[in-house]
Amino acid sequence: MKIKKFLNHNYSNYKESNSYICFPKNIKDIFQTIDYAKKNKIKILPIGSGLSWYDTIFNSDNIIIDLIDYKKKFIFNKNKGELLISSQFKIKDIMPKLNKYGWSLYSIPGGSDVTIGGCIGNDVHGKDSFKYGNFSQNIIELELVLTNKKIIECSEKKNNKIFRSVCGGLGLIGIVTEVKFKLKPIAKFYHSVTIPCNNYKELIQNLYKDIDKYDYINGWLDIYGKNQNLGKSIIFKSTRINKKNLKSDNINVSKFFNVIQKYIFGLCVKNNLTEYINYFIFLLFKSKKENINTYKDISFPLSAYGVDIKEMINPYSFFEVQVLIKKENIIYDLKNFILYCQKLNLLGFIIGIKMHKKNNNYISFSDDGISININQIFDAHADYSKELKKIRKLHDYVIKKNHKIYICKDVLLNNIKIKKNYQKFKNFLGIKKKYDKDNLLFSDFLKRVS
Repeated sequence: MKIKKFLNHNYSNYKESNSYICFPKNIKDIFQTIDYAKKNKIKILPIGSGLSWYDTIFNSDNIIIDLIDYKKKFIFNKNKGELLISSQFKIKDIMPKLNKYGWSLYSIPGGSDVTIGGCIGNDVHGKDSFKYGNFSQNIIELELVLTNKKIIECSEKKNNKIFRSVCGGLGLIGIVTEVKFKLKPIAKFYHSVTIPCNNYKELIQNLYKDIDKYDYINGWLDIYGKNQNLGKSIIFKSTRINKKNLKSDNINVSKFFNVIQKYIFGLCVKNNLTEYINYFIFLLFKSKKENINTYKDISFPLSAYGVDIKEMINPYSFFEVQVLIKKENIIYDLKNFILYCQKLNLLGFIIGIKMHKKNNNYISFSDDGISININQIFDAHADYSKELKKIRKLHDYVIKKNHKIYICKDVLLNNIKIKKNYQKFKNFLGIKKKYDKDNLLFSDFLKRVS
């Protein structure tokens, strides 16, 4: 089993980590890596595509385990709508195979480069999570390799405490090698409605209006709107069409967005002019529209528009806080959250809105409510302390108000804050202590919050 030096980068371009990496091809290689780590008193961490924002995928001076070369398993039951698959597959590699027969995975993220294992470790959410919950809530069963070299199966019904720790557990409980899913029936085309909202009250009203009629709901928020336009936003709602011989009538804006990506967007974000980008985006969707979209455009809208945030801001970096505001008192809490962001002069771009559903996992980003991501771009080679100070103030505000922070996009949680924000974090640590007695599975994130 070869182990070599590895310079690890994250999605936000914020910092990097020197570590070691290995590529096990089978269970014997995984066991060998575990033995090597124990013998040499070093730590291990399994990662997927490495697309998390900050240090949850870093294991500095220790070993990263990448399963890209691991034995592949892909068993697709087209009739029952079930899939047994090894965890190193990327979403983009399996979706065409499933979509061809009218199936998909539930609650997939907007980026298709992520691995199945990464989706489980971060318990990702999608534009249908308001209806079906997070990614993990549609897992039938998963196979997990523990650091004592035992292989167990777990689900919501079997070894459920381990399951609730693994899902959202950032690879710190065990190594997920394969997963069995129940699949979601999909249509080739979807009827989509675009709803502009003048303020935060209209946003909440339209998000929850006729919610049961739709398969997918998401939105964008203009953080710059003030007074009567505070919380100005756009909502996208889609429902499946069962007719097979329709043609897509989607607005073709991909070329426009490609131009923004290469030239205008990068120029604006690097010069703190994102307000103008927001202006043009919201100008495109100033009135209510109805379209026929393909399933791919609904699932991966940024990709359909040619938008890759990492590429657009390169070589710049960004901080981000994704916040989940609970449904109780949501209008009041949303208003004050937006006002506080404006007070801090956070120059956000593509501020997404998603709806969520509560689950039982210990450190999953889930609850009944909506989430908003606030970000700040900065030059990583210059003094970025001013931007970090703003994010830290927002972070403290969010913790104080008991809004939930998405861990895989977080850079500031510590031992005290994570216990306040995730009341079941102690349950997670209890399971880790029980099944990873040597604390072999580790990360820079765990070091930060320990």
